[in-house]
Amino acid sequence: MNQINDPNPRGKYQHPSNILSDNSLDHDSKLELLRSWQSDVNHMLESESEGMGAEDPMSAEHESGLADEARQLSKAIETLEDEAKA
Repeated sequence: MNQINDPNPRGKYQHPSNILSDNSLDHDSKLELLRSWQSDVNHMLESESEGMGAEDPMSAEHESGLADEARQLSKAIETLEDEAKA
């Protein structure tokens, strides 16, 4: 397994597909980064829905963007899991 230097994938990758195409990462590292990213996004969405977000509630546009990001992450994780089965 490759060492993951930055535990925050959102800081290095703009899109989940960038992780999938990063040839410097092995399968397990890609999965670990995607799951970490997904966990962060889900935590932000859950916190906001429970009223525990920042002092100013996030805009509907930002929340929609996070929801879209969560869908993209799920699809990327599913792609990696399907590749492992093949």
